[in-house]
Amino acid sequence: MKKLFTNKLIITVLCIVIGMAPLVAFVNTAESGKHMLRKEFGNDKTLLSIDLEGISSSYEVFKKLSAEMSEINDTIPISRMNTVLNSYKSSRAVTMKAVGSSFYKLAGLKMLKGKFIAKGHMDNNLNVVVIDDITADELFGTTDVLGRTVEASLNGISFETSIIGICKRLDITEKHSNQDQGFAYIPITMLDNNFAQYDMQQIVISTKGYQIEEAKAKISHFLSDN
Repeated sequence: MKKLFTNKLIITVLCIVIGMAPLVAFVNTAESGKHMLRKEFGNDKTLLSIDLEGISSSYEVFKKLSAEMSEINDTIPISRMNTVLNSYKSSRAVTMKAVGSSFYKLAGLKMLKGKFIAKGHMDNNLNVVVIDDITADELFGTTDVLGRTVEASLNGISFETSIIGICKRLDITEKHSNQDQGFAYIPITMLDNNFAQYDMQQIVISTKGYQIEEAKAKISHFLSDN
């Protein structure tokens, strides 16, 4: 994590991308998306996006940040990678995201079957995955796939995961998504349990009670020490 500050200053930038107060979102959403974020996170919450592009870290580091700053309501990690999912029948390229349970609200996902990753999946270190409906049909010829397994390779290690949910192929955190490539979501604890560090592109922090500049300063100070 100390590489965060060796080149210029704080992690590339602590960016506030949508200038809406008190709610600040890091995705370029339409008005309906902004309304959804207000509803999901509350008008009294501020979402700060920290760009970690090219940085190796772990979710464990940001759990420490939450413990030190009582005003942090939630940390939403995003580790994004391209991989191939393999079923007994077929293989498909997907954008796989290792995330926490709150990512469901942030991405505006619509669940069609089953459920999204929950805190219990992370606490119990379960190897589970949520895939989109088109990917499910491509892999198995049906969307009735809850409980079936798929295999993926991440950083040279193969994982077998159990499908717990099917979502609509829509992720509002993807500004320029390739609609020919599907989405898959795994608990970020799957990476923490297998790698000391891994590429984490972004972390979104939900805060309450802090002025934005004060929150940025406190977060920056923590990261410089870790």
